[in-house]
Amino acid sequence: MRNAIGASLLLHVGLIAGLTSAFAVTGHIWLMMIAAGTAVDAAITGYIGRRSARDGDTSTAALRLQARFLQEKLRELTTLHDIAQGFTRLESPAASYRYLVQKLADLLQLKRGALFMLDEESLELVPHEPVYGMSNSEASQLHIPLSDGELTQRFWQSKEPIYYNDVNVAADADAAQIREWFGHLKPRSVIVQTVWVGQQPVGIIFGFDKRDGSNFGAEDSRLIAILATQASVAVNNSRLFDQVQLDLDVKTALLQEINHRVRNNLAAIVGLLSMELMRPEQGSATVSYTHLTLPTILRV
Repeated sequence: MRNAIGASLLLHVGLIAGLTSAFAVTGHIWLMMIAAGTAVDAAITGYIGRRSARDGDTSTAALRLQARFLQEKLRELTTLHDIAQGFTRLESPAASYRYLVQKLADLLQLKRGALFMLDEESLELVPHEPVYGMSNSEASQLHIPLSDGELTQRFWQSKEPIYYNDVNVAADADAAQIREWFGHLKPRSVIVQTVWVGQQPVGIIFGFDKRDGSNFGAEDSRLIAILATQASVAVNNSRLFDQVQLDLDVKTALLQEINHRVRNNLAAIVGLLSMELMRPEQGSATVSYTHLTLPTILRV
């Protein structure tokens, strides 16, 4: 398209130059009138060409943006599908938590992230291992008292995602509290989602900063809410696993106690029979136990 318009403009310029030369030789005024008309036509053609080129550039940019958007959606859908399928193949709660944190970082493109669980003894929210993008020493410094002000309670009772951008420079009270909790991480943006099991909050997902430096938005809120549903399944499965393990330990202890008592009872019976063997015979009618041995008694 651009080549065709360029060729047309060159042709117009050539005609104008030819008409001008002819006017200089012959002096006919109508040649200048044709040259002026040709110049106007060239101007219109050039304007249309520039407009078409600009529209073409706009369309190309729009198509590129749409392609990038579709690629991002495909990545999100693929990650969500992997999450849904992955949890069915995990064999232990530890593997579930590790998988959850990794997929959280992949889905939201986080620099750092962690699932904070409630420590019922200290009533503090502490990072559940593993964490993403943080060292063990950094994670060990993270603890949020559950009774520490209004913001903690708001997080703990919220079922909707909450995000903050530019918390390192914001002057509001929420940003100041977040800087106090996570000051050594120096986060710029934070996204928060409480994890519920039934009607009971059990933990909070914290995500810190996006890898590309962009802010959190509504789309990130939608994704972390979906992931929180999977996190609630992982937490519930972990609790069921722990309960089954506890029941198994109790039953094992009971079986060991029963086995111990049976052994004691058998030992008492063997002792009584041994004492009976040592008694002297009192007549032919008395049954003789001299042919019995302890292994035989135990088999009987």
